[in-house]
Amino acid sequence: MTAITRTGHVRRWMLTPVRISAALSLAWLLAALVPGAPAVAQDGGLTVMVGDKTYQVAGTAVSAKDGGAADEDTVKKARFAARVLDEQILHSDYNKIQFGAANRAVMYADALSERRIEPWRVPLINAAGEAGLAEAKAQFKEWATKLSTNPRELALAVARKDTLDGIAAFRENAVIYRKVTKRNGILTYDEAQRFAQNQAKILRMALARAME
Repeated sequence: MTAITRTGHVRRWMLTPVRISAALSLAWLLAALVPGAPAVAQDGGLTVMVGDKTYQVAGTAVSAKDGGAADEDTVKKARFAARVLDEQILHSDYNKIQFGAANRAVMYADALSERRIEPWRVPLINAAGEAGLAEAKAQFKEWATKLSTNPRELALAVARKDTLDGIAAFRENAVIYRKVTKRNGILTYDEAQRFAQNQAKILRMALARAME
């Protein structure tokens, strides 16, 4: 594929395996984020936790396991947790692949890649003490100057940060996902909230990886 830049030069954009994988991941994620129907009762409903109490959600109905009444705020939180549970964990083909063993191994290996480390951080890893710190400061100034004068390098730096943030979000969501699907744990409202927020970071990561 080719593109014409503002200066009139022709720039070739190669379809590398990483870009193809990132594009497919992005397509799957966008499909997974499309809102669906409200959580539907299955086998008596969906079980979630709000605070330290367990609730059963069947459609729009919310009932406490201990038989107590739930206030309006709790009902909203229980419904939200049930929707995340239903759409993003129990019935998401995308997340089933995303958080599977094969993809987790790829993601965690990618997180350890040297290309994810900013160049000025390398001296801090390779050399201890004042020498490493002095070298890191010098390289940081050079790196910052390059970013301020080179839009491409700046874009790549932003993409690199989005990727690292996305990998951290992926790790947390993988733990939540496996807690429910592998250990039969009950999804809490706080976990559902973090899971949904992390999906946005994972989306940014997919976009960033597509730039590589």
